[in-house]
Amino acid sequence: MTITQKIPLLLVLTLIGASILIMPAYGTTEPAYSTTVGSGSSIDMSVVNMRTTTSAGFVVSESTPVELTYNIRVTDLDGIPSQGKVSTFMEGIIQEGRGSALAPFETIEFNERTSIDGHIYLFDKDMRYTSGRAR
Repeated sequence: MTITQKIPLLLVLTLIGASILIMPAYGTTEPAYSTTVGSGSSIDMSVVNMRTTTSAGFVVSESTPVELTYNIRVTDLDGIPSQGKVSTFMEGIIQEGRGSALAPFETIEFNERTSIDGHIYLFDKDMRYTSGRAR
């Protein structure tokens, strides 16, 4: 095979290779996604009896959902109320792709804030976020 015969063959093989690299692989890849969820609280109190708990679970496998739980509880202490201000929040941004597109197809945002100010005998807020594949 002469060089003039090899050039068209190399050109065809190069174009086939380039088209395979550029072509999206529909049905063989998972769409892109991004999830950011946070929670917390703030207190400004002169007297307080308070407890907070947080737990988080991360992706370990396809069947393990991402979880975040947050609880804050402010109570009185032997009949004496907690005094001051308590605020708590949970917020998140979930972005999901479709096919092999690089840009997000859908964005979901949520924000939950609760606060109380004064003499507090009981403030109990329990928040939970769980993400996973639809079953």
